[in-house]
Amino acid sequence: MTVVEALLPAFRPGDAYSGPTAAQLWELPLPRRRTDDPRLHVSSVTPTGPMRRRGVVGTSRTDPGHAVLGTVPVLAPVATWASLAGSMSIEDLVAVTDRLLFGTRTSPPLVARTDLTAFLDAAPGRRGARDLRMAMELSDRAWSRPETLLRLLLRGAGLPPFAVNEPIALSSGRLRYPDLAWPELLIAVEYDGRGHDAPDQVAADAARREEFADDGWLTVHVRARELFSTPSEIVARVVRRRAQRGAPLGRTIEMTKTPCFEP
Repeated sequence: MTVVEALLPAFRPGDAYSGPTAAQLWELPLPRRRTDDPRLHVSSVTPTGPMRRRGVVGTSRTDPGHAVLGTVPVLAPVATWASLAGSMSIEDLVAVTDRLLFGTRTSPPLVARTDLTAFLDAAPGRRGARDLRMAMELSDRAWSRPETLLRLLLRGAGLPPFAVNEPIALSSGRLRYPDLAWPELLIAVEYDGRGHDAPDQVAADAARREEFADDGWLTVHVRARELFSTPSEIVARVVRRRAQRGAPLGRTIEMTKTPCFEP
């Protein structure tokens, strides 16, 4: 029995998991300090008041509705999204929004953009509404939290618009989806997480690099250490690759204003 299930006997009518707990149940991406936090977040309808229990962060809500995952009451995806506002950075809220709207390589989207818009329009003065609308505006088809952060890093630095997970047909006959790309310049930016260290993946990555190189592509490979420790180095590398193609920057690159992302 999981800790989430172990608390269920203490639930009252209208209680549902919310915030980071609900986000993990819906498999939404969160920073490490959120996933490592053992506390459970429970939202209760106003008449019953918040749950008061050791290890529980209790909050109240007016909407009695919620979803059920298996036997576990949890706020619906849109309400879960709203419950995260104000407790995490805009960048991480965008990562959650990307997952909700675009899914992953193997998982479908959980909501439509119209669902988020309707939710906010129904209560424009709700807590965190400004951050939620901003997250919607910044959302795009990133398929993982690091991809979202990488996209926001390059966009925030002032680099010209790029494609996000758009299909690229290579001469090898394969259709590839670089994380970020300037197809007109044959430049791709790829995030290589820890999974890329597995022996099978190392071989697959080498073959993928050769496919891109055979077609004249320049690829910037980004690792976790760079993204979370030295993001300005990533921007500098991308700028150098663009310079190799003789591409104008369009405007000044903000090398000194790169964000510091939370692992």
